[in-house]
Amino acid sequence: MYRFGEGNVTLNTSDDTYFTIASGKLTSAAAAPDDDGSIYFELRGTGKFIEGNGESFGYYDVVAKKVSIYAP
Repeated sequence: MYRFGEGNVTLNTSDDTYFTIASGKLTSAAAAPDDDGSIYFELRGTGKFIEGNGESFGYYDVVAKKVSIYAP
């Protein structure tokens, strides 16, 4: 699992749970890509970084995946 700060993520809609990389940022998408070999990320959770008694900024937990059109 990878954790990205909100400054590294571009959300198209709050319902999107898939991300690809565009212009150096994770960019949300409504569906996973279907081209063989495509790399994408799936959202696992969100939250706020906490340090001491304060919350600083939001984060996104994602899992990296790769499209394979071949059955295992």
